[in-house]
Amino acid sequence: MASASSSFSTSVPSDFVPRTVKTLLVGACGAGKTVFLTRHLTGEFEKRYIETEEVQTSSLKFPSTVGEIVFDIHDHPGSCIIDGRIKRNNYDAAIVMFDVTSRVSFKEANNYILIVRSRFPSIPIVLCGSKVDCVERKVKIIEISTSIRKNGVVFYDISAKSYYNFEKPFLSIVHSLIGSEINFVEREPLLPPEVTVTDEQIASWMEMAEASEE
Repeated sequence: MASASSSFSTSVPSDFVPRTVKTLLVGACGAGKTVFLTRHLTGEFEKRYIETEEVQTSSLKFPSTVGEIVFDIHDHPGSCIIDGRIKRNNYDAAIVMFDVTSRVSFKEANNYILIVRSRFPSIPIVLCGSKVDCVERKVKIIEISTSIRKNGVVFYDISAKSYYNFEKPFLSIVHSLIGSEINFVEREPLLPPEVTVTDEQIASWMEMAEASEE
């Protein structure tokens, strides 16, 4: 693990102290939030759907080129967003998730983005499309492109099964808040991937992601 004194990039202040990033996590039922968090925390892939009924907090630690960065994750059920309970906290960033096989999930995600943006207008928001490894994708790239432009968010396709783009949402937040030259120190996953993706699949996903940014 890198220490706080290791090779600071020129964009990071010399007195930089690794920080805790208070992060809101929200998404529609079945969007994959709990699976995403559990995979990071224990390496396990939860195949059952477990609905988030109350706010769940987790601490994710990432070794980086400037030392350890901790994400204090608050996993909110959608009802907490709608009834305004997120007002009780000041968040540094937000991750909004949807299921790429569900258009309803994507619609809800866009609603959540608007609510989060209205209450925390300056924080970075990362939109994540989960279950990209599934063949029955329903949400079209042109729809995602529209959301990106309209809402000013960063987008990543992700897969908890294969670890595809698994740390990218958090690294994007670090780049927005601390410095674009910071990188996470590479580490082995806690458990092997549930599925192995091909180079052709990855190329296809990357092509779609690039199309969404145009």
